Formats: sequence, C-alpha cells, structure tokens
Amino acid sequence: MPLLFVGAFIIGLVAWATLVIYSFKIRGQVKPGASRVAHALRYNRFNVIFRPELLTDEGLRYRRILGRATVALVTAVSVGLLVGLVMRQLG
Repeated sequence: MPLLFVGAFIIGLVAWATLVIYSFKIRGQVKPGASRVAHALRYNRFNVIFRPELLTDEGLRYRRILGRATVALVTAVSVGLLVGLVMRQLG
C-alpha cells in the first residue's frame, strides 16, 4: 500500500509540473489575428485555454496535454486519498 501511495504522489507531482509549464507555454500560442489580451479572453491570457478557436496547431497540442495532465492529477489525488483512507482503516 505505501508503494501505491508513493507512486500516486510521484505521478501527481509530474502532472502538476506539466500543468504549470504548459499553462505558461500555451499563452504564446494564439493565432496571429487574435489579440493576446482582449475582451474575448476577458483580459486574462490564461483564458485562451478555454477558447480553442484562438489557438494555433501547437496551442491545440498543448491544450490536449493540459487535459491529460489534469486527468492524471485528479486521478493521482483520488488514489492517494483512497489509499490513505484504507490504510487508516487497517490500522
């Protein structure tokens, strides 16, 4: 059980680091015609993640990576919590 917890922790750390890195990288992948800070993004550059029509092909690739990393992070946290609860019940 502790090995599963450590594995979930490591996967969670890698997923979190991927989210941080690609969140900043995606901000520069806006199509040339679109403004980086505009009303469409509500004046927040990170909102480009939720507007795929404003992203270049590389930006869409980064968006898919962000989606996978988000799923991996949520899964790792859930597994870690589940293992912790089971270990607490077992004593």
